[in-house]
This record gives sequence, structure tokens and C-alpha cells, in this order.
Amino acid sequence: MSVTMVIGAQWGDEAKGKVVDLLSQDADITARFNGGDNAGHTVINSYGTFKLRLTPNGFSNPKTTCIIGPGVVVNLATLICEIQMIKDAGIDLTDRLWVSPRCHVVMPYHPMVEAIYELAKGSASTGTTGRGMGPVYADKVSYNGIRLVDMQDRTNFHEKIQVQLQVKNALFKAFSLEPLEVQSVMEEKLEQYAQVQGMVHESFGLVQKALKDNANILLEGAQGTLLDNTWGTYPYCTASTVVSGGVTPGLGIPPRWIQRVIGVTKAYTTRVGRGPMPTELKDAAGQVLQFEGKEFGTV
Repeated sequence: MSVTMVIGAQWGDEAKGKVVDLLSQDADITARFNGGDNAGHTVINSYGTFKLRLTPNGFSNPKTTCIIGPGVVVNLATLICEIQMIKDAGIDLTDRLWVSPRCHVVMPYHPMVEAIYELAKGSASTGTTGRGMGPVYADKVSYNGIRLVDMQDRTNFHEKIQVQLQVKNALFKAFSLEPLEVQSVMEEKLEQYAQVQGMVHESFGLVQKALKDNANILLEGAQGTLLDNTWGTYPYCTASTVVSGGVTPGLGIPPRWIQRVIGVTKAYTTRVGRGPMPTELKDAAGQVLQFEGKEFGTV
């Protein structure tokens, strides 16, 4: 049995995706356990070039099951696009991609709330990716989140959206933004959910069985250690737990099962967004590193 975790040891963009893609060739399971579609990686293999933000690596290996664990927040539009892109390349993930019903969903109001906070902060803005990660995780811990499982009951889903829009629309009005309609938000999300519903499965049992069966499990971390919301450069960080311990709440694997943690670094450091970076090169040398290293990111 082998449980290997790959995490970033800097501010992200260390090429974790390439390392995971290499290791996934021997994996029975590859899994994401944190973050959302604010993380990205580019994979180039015999099937083509894939720019992914949610789908775990290992998708091109027919024997690998890919899991999006409950610690991941899911933007359904992004996930649908990735599944279709992979399908167009000749790879069908219908039976190999498991998405936890416990995953919280990025709703249309989350990026709007994030944009308001960034505007209010002015020159002290965080420099987020604008995908609503902070607000969706904030809703999760304040008991206001909407999970994939909540979308299975239309009445329950409607009530949850109604409650959230009572609060969010008041905020939008205060900042002269158009309010969102309960019905339109619900229909949009239900249409998207219908396209992935067949892949929504409780993954806890599958993971526990794999541990007992001594399967080869590969864990794919998002972002980098210096972006952790406790141990990173707060508040210039991400919304989720990035360090290795995040796999326990994010996927349900106890620490004692983790045999190897690989921290990925590169020869020079980069970061996305605002925040301290004492060694930043703003000269010609920095431009050379950016262009020669193709430091433009997937997200």
C-alpha cells in the first residue's frame, strides 16, 4: 500500500500537476482534497494538452479512479467544461470520476461578494482570482453553504437559495448591483447539476476500502504552503487548508496512512496576486524568468 501526497512548497505554480501526472501512471486512485477552480495545472500527454482546474490528474490512465473529495469546492460550469474537454480527447470519465456529494458549490453570488470586498479594500485588496473562493468557504463555516447533496431535493434547494439571497441581495443593493432572482439561480444550477449527477458518489467508502486493500493512492494538493490560510502570508493567501494535514477533513484519510509527502519547489519563486514577496525581480532578469519559464499560470 502506498499513500503519496504532492503539495506545493512555495506560493503555488511549482509544477505539482506535472509531478502528479507522472506518478499517476501507477495510481489506483488520484484525489483532490482542497481548493477549487482557483487552482490550475496544465498537463501535456499523448492525448493532447489539458488545462485543468478541478479534475484530478490520472484521468488519462484507464485503471485510475479520480476523486474530487469533500474538501473541494466545486464550480459546476468549470467541471462540466473539463469533463467535455477530456471526452473530446477520447477519454470517458463516466465511471472513473467520483465527486463527493459533500462538496460545497460555488454559487453565482460568491464571485460578486468577493468583488465587493476587493473593491472596498481598495489598495489593500487581496488580489484574488475572482472565482469566489473566500465567500464560498466563508458560507461553509458559517452554516450557509450549499452542497451538491442539497441540490437533490428541489424544495430544500429552493429554500436554501431563498435564505442566502435575502442576505446577499441586500449587500448587492448597498453597492448598486442588480439583485439575483431565486428561480433563475436555481434553474441554472439544477441544469448544471443534471449534467454531472451520475458522477456524484459518496467517496468515503471507496477511499477506506482502497486503504484496506493496499491500493496505490495519490493525493493532489492545490496551491502552495505559503498560501495556507493559517500558516501562509495571511491575509494574502487562499481560503482552504493547503498543508498536508488538510487531507483528513478534505478526503477522510487519517494522518497515519500517509507514507510519503512530496513538496514541490522550483529554482525560483513566483506568486499570483498581491502580498509580500521580498525577492521579487522587477527588472530585465525577472522578465526573462517570466517568459522563458512560461510563468503565466493556468488560472
